[in-house]
Amino acid sequence: MLFWLLVGVLAVVVAGTLLLALTRRPPPSPPRAEHDLEVFRAQLRELERDVEAGRIGPDEARAARTEIQRRMLNVTPGSAADAAPGSASGAPGRRSTAASPAWPTLALAFVVPGVALGLYLWLGNPGTPSVETPARPLTVPGTADGGSATAEQRLPDVETMMARLEARLADNPDDLAGWITLARSAAAIGQFERALDAYDRAVALAPEVADIHSGRGEILTVLAGGAPDARARAAFRKALELDPGNARARYYMALASEQDGNPEAALEALIALLRDAPADAPWRAPVRAKAAAIASALGKDPDAVLPPPAAGAATADAGGSAPVHDAAAVARLEARLNENPKDYQGWIALAEARAAQGDKDAARAALQRGREVYKGAPFVQQQLARAARRLGLDEAGDAGSGPRGPSAEDVEAAREMSPQEQLAMIRSMVSGLAERLKSTPEDLKGWRMLARSYAVLGERPAAAQAYRHVLSLVPEDPDALYFLGEEAERQGERAQALDYWSRLLAQLPPGSADHAQLKSRIERLQADR
Repeated sequence: MLFWLLVGVLAVVVAGTLLLALTRRPPPSPPRAEHDLEVFRAQLRELERDVEAGRIGPDEARAARTEIQRRMLNVTPGSAADAAPGSASGAPGRRSTAASPAWPTLALAFVVPGVALGLYLWLGNPGTPSVETPARPLTVPGTADGGSATAEQRLPDVETMMARLEARLADNPDDLAGWITLARSAAAIGQFERALDAYDRAVALAPEVADIHSGRGEILTVLAGGAPDARARAAFRKALELDPGNARARYYMALASEQDGNPEAALEALIALLRDAPADAPWRAPVRAKAAAIASALGKDPDAVLPPPAAGAATADAGGSAPVHDAAAVARLEARLNENPKDYQGWIALAEARAAQGDKDAARAALQRGREVYKGAPFVQQQLARAARRLGLDEAGDAGSGPRGPSAEDVEAAREMSPQEQLAMIRSMVSGLAERLKSTPEDLKGWRMLARSYAVLGERPAAAQAYRHVLSLVPEDPDALYFLGEEAERQGERAQALDYWSRLLAQLPPGSADHAQLKSRIERLQADR
């Protein structure tokens, strides 16, 4: 009974809606001339914005402005064509909606619900009870036990998420936040060339943002082997030009001073950075550690020349100096970690603080908690094990277990690291891969990954050795032939380079851009012989 009552109500509502829509007189349209003028005004405003942004030159802007104004003058207000449809002066043959006969409208309003109801009675089944949604999660095919997948299993891997982001950026290349996210994500998993490309796009979109320049400089530094090269320094200088207080740029320019043989200037710059740093800045500890190392190399007492650690910061610097022992600060750190356990450096700091207080059991418990939180992150496990050994604790933890390569937890932990720590993490993973490949010499995919990893890290001799092993498995591998040809050219071995590149050229489609570029390099190499 309730069902048919609802059917009747809905039929009345549908009929009323159709009647209202079909009998209502449409609002008068704005005059065409007024509309055209508004379009031209909008074009002029857009043109002025392009001029201000430097996207169009003065001459082009002047010509475009003249053309738009000419079209505005050709618009004739008040013409017959501008009159609203259905008006006395409207176009011939058009009739007002009010003048239309009413019977088609009424027929349509009542026939539509009637036909729908008839079809339902013929095809439907009003007596069928409703089906409740199951309370349990849906089963995801392909899981190990055939049951429902966990949230972690359903999450796409980092590479998949980055691919989706790149696809979205292809449709919306002006998405600044998207390019920055892609750059940081690529850097976190060690794909620094990919990160650099993303930062280049971000710089093109927002050249006035200092953080983007300093982030790009950081990637260039990593690609240069950890020391700022000319391109990285240019990026940092630009960041400091835009924001003299940019901490990342100040730090790397201090490293550049040390690299140039001026450790005194480097130490002075790092001390100034520490004095300006907020008390809770996560990068205080690594900066202080670097400053302490430079001070020690200069024969100075770090505790005498460096600013004291921030009050209440229960952290130790990476150089192994003692953490703050204030009980209240330690309690605050522990409370923060209980609320947000995804901070492996915090667990190490808590363990150091507890050990300094003489409570080794509590120190072990802190490191064990960190192991549990990051059980799928091999690099973090290594850091926790090192901290345990440094503190003289019995439990060193299992630093070697866990999956090879960057797990999702390693990627998340990498976001908390300094660039040096990120580079150490990547080198550790590459070393682990190299060690594993000693027992699996037929693993083509692994050897390719090892060769590319060494190349990204700037370790070209090691990359060449790995690529030679790739050629022993696949004699015509394109990546190996190109890299080894380039390496032979760098070493002055032209005949060897020509051999590698000629074999590669034979695989490339004639007329393609790659074929033309490689052929040109081969011809230049032959001309130099």
